[in-house]
Amino acid sequence: MLDIEDLRAIRGILKTNKTETIQDVSGMLAQQKTEILIDVSETITNQRTEMLQDMSGKLTKQRTEMLQGVSGILANQRTEMMQDMSGKLTNQKTEILEDVLGMLAQQKTDMMQSVSALIATELVPQFSLLGEDHQAIVEKLVPASRIDELEEEVKFLKIIVKQLSEDLQQLRNVE
Repeated sequence: MLDIEDLRAIRGILKTNKTETIQDVSGMLAQQKTEILIDVSETITNQRTEMLQDMSGKLTKQRTEMLQGVSGILANQRTEMMQDMSGKLTNQKTEILEDVLGMLAQQKTDMMQSVSALIATELVPQFSLLGEDHQAIVEKLVPASRIDELEEEVKFLKIIVKQLSEDLQQLRNVE
């Protein structure tokens, strides 16, 4: 039969096991949280970098095309002006200036529409994907209800350990 000292020893072992179990569960939860946060951070950083590189390339290309277009238009108009150096020079300068300003205004409008379309077609879907990734990460997290269940199980185990300790103590006393 077990005596009081045996029951105390068993009780000490059970307390140690309980503490170790709680520490192990806490450690695993902290590690999972850290891993998830690292994954989310890397995903966001990668997607942001990709989006910035993509936008930069597209904007540079559009700028180059615009400059080439304006350059071509201006070169053609200058040639025409040089060939037509008659008394219409003043009128032609005014017309050319108005044309260029109109084209620049139109190109500015077109560029703004292109950028708006680019944002709508490139950035918005990327943010949607980011939201989906975030949702997937949230779904991987241990729900609070599961933690509550584990706490209930630990409470139950404490009661069982206490009962077993008391039974053990009684058995020791009987000896």
